[in-house]
Amino acid sequence: MFATLAGLPAFLAYFCVSLVIVVGYLYLYTRITPHDEFELIRRNVPGAAISLGLSLLGFSLPVGSAIAHAANIVDCIVWSLIALAVQLVVFFIARIPVPDLSKRIAAGELAPAIWLGLVSLAAGILSAASMALRERTDASAAVTVGFCFGGSQSFAAATSPDLELVAAVGFYGRLVPAREGAPAPLEHARETRCPLLGLFGGADPAIPGDEVEAFDRALDEAGVEHEIVSYPGAPHSFFDRAQAEHAQASEDAWRRVLAFLGAVAVPA
Repeated sequence: MFATLAGLPAFLAYFCVSLVIVVGYLYLYTRITPHDEFELIRRNVPGAAISLGLSLLGFSLPVGSAIAHAANIVDCIVWSLIALAVQLVVFFIARIPVPDLSKRIAAGELAPAIWLGLVSLAAGILSAASMALRERTDASAAVTVGFCFGGSQSFAAATSPDLELVAAVGFYGRLVPAREGAPAPLEHARETRCPLLGLFGGADPAIPGDEVEAFDRALDEAGVEHEIVSYPGAPHSFFDRAQAEHAQASEDAWRRVLAFLGAVAVPA
């Protein structure tokens, strides 16, 4: 029995928080709409009850999804507030084809009330589904893999404190900028903040061997976990444009990428 009630504190916490959020939504929504829903309901105007009830349902659906998929209560509150904002915006969108929406609901017309209610419900269903999808795509860690210019970008991204990458892989990314404004990985190698794998063609005239060696040394001196591999005789873009001619180097490079990423510690 006690094991069954182990989740009671979490249930009470989420239920109470969601209840406060729902009450807050009703307060804000009824202040934003020109018509007074509760006064109209007290006067037995069906349209007011239909539009407000469906709007409440349209808001409650994403709140329930937020509870089911949130990492914690704060996460739940944030996504509930997003759902609240969506519903408020939807009210104004629903008024575009029916400018006198509130006036007609207050007059007791059912068609505008049903329109507003169903638009709110549809928005709530979409919000709830989007939140559920977020769980499938909400990665706990990020890596970057780039080729050529993308390789340079990958090396550059590894220096960013904002991206919080756990690893970076670059295939034949230029280490010295070929034009103004391009990434300069060699210059900023000591700022690298995550494990890095660099794969280069030994016969690539765009990336001389001395630059690759200098990049390797700079990472060493900075204490960055890294692996730099240069394939003798392989040209620029050996992995994509010239894969057939350099199958052995390409296979080895891909094996190294998988092993490198597999060894990266992904935070829980």
